[in-house]
Amino acid sequence: MKLLKLIIIIFILLGIVIGTYTAIIDQLPDVTGKVTGTTNITTNQTLGTVCIDGKFQKSSENLTISLIVTKTTKIYKEKTDGSLEEVTVDDITTGDDLEVDIEGKPTDTLPPQVISTKITIKNKEQK
Repeated sequence: MKLLKLIIIIFILLGIVIGTYTAIIDQLPDVTGKVTGTTNITTNQTLGTVCIDGKFQKSSENLTISLIVTKTTKIYKEKTDGSLEEVTVDDITTGDDLEVDIEGKPTDTLPPQVISTKITIKNKEQK
């Protein structure tokens, strides 16, 4: 009976650990990096692209990534108090540190291209 209780407790704890890990992973940005260049080319749904030197969440490899900014992409700038202010693609400048949520998978091109759903410009004073 004690063995059965021990097994049940282990499974409950395992479920808590897996649930916590999954919740934390979903809150992390998909891509992080430093802006190396921007383009403002307006087409049907695209407002422009942002090139960053960064990495995908599940990778430790640094590479150049092309972020596609669409009309539905939400762009925020982090203030000194940690709150977010909504801004436009024109507020993204070379040297900015970004956290990006993406839609879908990256393309198999060089550099990989991803459609960004949310871009956060990190506050340079908070490091």
